[in-house]
Amino acid sequence: MSEKHRLPYGAGQAEIDLGGAVVTEVSLPLSPCAPLCAGAIDGTLRNPVASLGLKNLAGPDTRVVISVPDSTRISGSATYVPVLVEHLAECGVRDGNMTIIFALGLHRPLGEMEKIRQIGSDVFERIVCYNHNPSNPEDLVRVGETRRGIPVEINRHAAEADVLVTTGAIGFHFQAGFSGGPKGIIPGLAGEETIRRNHLLALSGSEGWKFECRPGNIEGNPVFEDLLEAAHMAGPDIFLANSMMDPSGGLFDFVAGDLVKAHEIGRERYRRRFGVTVPACFDVAVVSPGGRPKDLNLIQAHKAVAHFMGAVREGGTIVLIAECPEGYGHPDLGHWFKFKTREALVEEAHRCKMKYPQTAFMLMEEAKRFDLVVCTDMEKESVEAFGARKMGVDEAMEFVRAKHGKGCSAIVSGAASMVVPFLETGSKS
Repeated sequence: MSEKHRLPYGAGQAEIDLGGAVVTEVSLPLSPCAPLCAGAIDGTLRNPVASLGLKNLAGPDTRVVISVPDSTRISGSATYVPVLVEHLAECGVRDGNMTIIFALGLHRPLGEMEKIRQIGSDVFERIVCYNHNPSNPEDLVRVGETRRGIPVEINRHAAEADVLVTTGAIGFHFQAGFSGGPKGIIPGLAGEETIRRNHLLALSGSEGWKFECRPGNIEGNPVFEDLLEAAHMAGPDIFLANSMMDPSGGLFDFVAGDLVKAHEIGRERYRRRFGVTVPACFDVAVVSPGGRPKDLNLIQAHKAVAHFMGAVREGGTIVLIAECPEGYGHPDLGHWFKFKTREALVEEAHRCKMKYPQTAFMLMEEAKRFDLVVCTDMEKESVEAFGARKMGVDEAMEFVRAKHGKGCSAIVSGAASMVVPFLETGSKS
């Protein structure tokens, strides 16, 4: 019996045939996400979760900094930032006392047109805005040290503000568990050393990657716990304003208020919509991030594997269907593949300032724990560098059939960068 499925690949599709397998297909929610209007966002700001609200935190002389994501993070900021600025003005805050800082983390600076796309032309012309610089000491101030010994440096203007409004989108994150929440401050407005040291907490497991650092989990997750602890050191009153986005980039939900409580509510809403419960681990996973732009490069595309690896039994097979026309996505990624042990990689990560050591380590871990097969436009040598195999789609399906035989269990998804399968409580891997 043929089990054919079409999965996004770049701007097109790839057809897979898992004939003989018992297939579970995981897709996006069938019910469409209704776009949220400005009035609904304003209503959420006026009725915040576990917070006095901006009307009681801000006034004419209040210095307010708004942290806004950069252009690599789709958050609907051009929709909610104008509403937020109007709400602050209604609270009495003068335009001259508002500052927007683009929370770049370690990403590149935004150009003028990118800034306008992120906040809208009216706000861009009305409010002072600039890019955070994580490597300029004059832009940073040290505010403390977390209990894990990580120095916390954040943007000086944010630390000296009276109110810090942190924005962004809530979604699954492969090491922090979820995006949004404290991530608009740390790493968004943090210093380079703070960011790199926090990322390396994912490698603090007894045998490598820390199990708790996985999509959809914050319990015992040292990356998330450290982010939250560091964010609370920022200094000013913190007010959260987070969106939730659908696959087409539409803003369908919004939470505001206390950094912890509002984010908790947003996480639960997002998980209910994009989390899928499965009864047990599968022999095989065949996943696509969702085509362009989610498979433009390996740094983005590998999130599909990170999302589904928890639903595959140890020693099973994961097939990644991802075009990756930009290759790795950053030249630094390839540097880390020559370090074959966690100790050597961590030592090098503390020594040099190259990016993405944790991403490289996770890719190598995935290739050790599973047969990781990549169907891609990347060069064979680039794939084999982290221990995976490059195959064509038909060749990959033949590999699956030869290894696992008829009747094997397989999970398939063409939206693996947004959906995460969770094992039923009490089920075994």
